[in-house]
Order: sequence, then structure tokens, then C-alpha cells
Amino acid sequence: MSRVLFLVLAAILAVSTPALGQKVTIPEGTEVHLRLLGDLSSATAQVDDQVRFKVVDDVVVDGIVVITKDAPARGIITEAQEKKSFGRKGKLSFRIEAVKASNDKNIPVRVNKRREGDDSYAKTGVVVVLAGVFGGLVKGKDVSIPDGTEYIIYIDEDRELDLSTRIASRQ
Repeated sequence: MSRVLFLVLAAILAVSTPALGQKVTIPEGTEVHLRLLGDLSSATAQVDDQVRFKVVDDVVVDGIVVITKDAPARGIITEAQEKKSFGRKGKLSFRIEAVKASNDKNIPVRVNKRREGDDSYAKTGVVVVLAGVFGGLVKGKDVSIPDGTEYIIYIDEDRELDLSTRIASRQ
């Protein structure tokens, strides 16, 4: 019984583990699903702040896991403005830059995600008419992106991975 179990496990490993020195190409446009780690807000974010993500599902190419579930991904805040008076909304932009492949190399990705808060121009206009200059006290809304928000990113161009470094680090 234990010999059969051993043979089954060996067969599974042989199929899912690349040979020493094997290279795999992740095609350009391959989807990677990410989950935001931590809340983001235009009220507190600063340009150049780091944004952290983790991979939601394994990314498999030719039967080989090239990006593992829970692998880290990183981004950076490119624009952050908190809400302002006269109903002007907050702004928050960030760029997702790279995801860590299963051989511990960073893989550049492409996406530029931008969200904006809700405008309150109608409220401001009404208050300005009724209250004169005090209408400027009505503010727009800050942009808030909750922890756990998911994004789809794409591998920027064909990326060849040398998986021998992954195998060597596990031995």
C-alpha cells in the first residue's frame, strides 16, 4: 500500500515539477488575479506610498505553476488628493508594478487603476445660492478602496522563467 502511495506521489511531482534548468514562458497578456492588502484612502495616502497585494489563484502555464497563490505583488500611489470644498472629490491613483513569480523573480505587469470619489457639485450649487460664500463648506467625498478589493492585471510581455532557481532553493 505504501509503495503504491509513493508511486502516485512521485508521478504527481514528476508532472508538476519542472526538470532542472527548465524554462517556461509566461505569455504576454496572461491574467493574474490580485487582492488588495489593507485599505486605501485619498484622505491618508501619499504619492510614492507602497501598495501591497497578494495573488488570489495559482497561475499555471503548460501544467507548471509559474506564479503561486498568495505570492506578493506591489504597486505605488501615483496621485492622492483628499476631498476639497465646493464639492470637489478626492482623487486616488495607483500603479501595480510587479508580481513575484515562483522562481522569486519580479515580473512586470501592466495596469493603471484609477478610482475617483463622488462629486457633490449639485449640493454645492444649491448651498452657494442659499448661503453665499459659505457654500464652499460643502465638501466632496474622499476615495476609499477597502481591504480585499480584487483586481485583474496582465503580464506585460512574454517572460521566460528559469525554474532551476526554484528547484535549487527547495533542495
